Amino acid sequence: MVHEIVRDGQRLAVGETTEIGQAAALPVAAPLLRFHRLSNGDVVVIAAGAATLDGTPLLGHLGIIAWGSGAVLRAAGERVEVRWQAAGTRRPAQAGERCRVCFGACAAGEPVTLCACAAVFHDACDRVRINCPGCGAPPQGRPA
Repeated sequence: MVHEIVRDGQRLAVGETTEIGQAAALPVAAPLLRFHRLSNGDVVVIAAGAATLDGTPLLGHLGIIAWGSGAVLRAAGERVEVRWQAAGTRRPAQAGERCRVCFGACAAGEPVTLCACAAVFHDACDRVRINCPGCGAPPQGRPA
């Protein structure tokens, strides 16, 4: 189960810590938005300045996007959408993604499978893997 960030049509999975843009108005270069994925699947958002989460101002520059839900953030004139992507779902591969089993590149648009930890697998690799190299989870639909 993973959240993904969509900004200007580009998609990026939320890792343990993911940063977006630079806040030029601050005296020290800082990311515009910082996302931290928690162990329960929620995502904490930290904004460098004034920002809104689904139209509501972030108090103390902090917000939470709950597991299983998405949100729209606005900060410094930027619009950033955070979407929920369920585990084990299939989707087209994005440019630059690599399979966690064979380490081979995934062709853009090629169907891939996602694990709960956001690991990406070719279809053939997903069929033969025993556990996820990232989190140890078995493939969906198979017992541990």
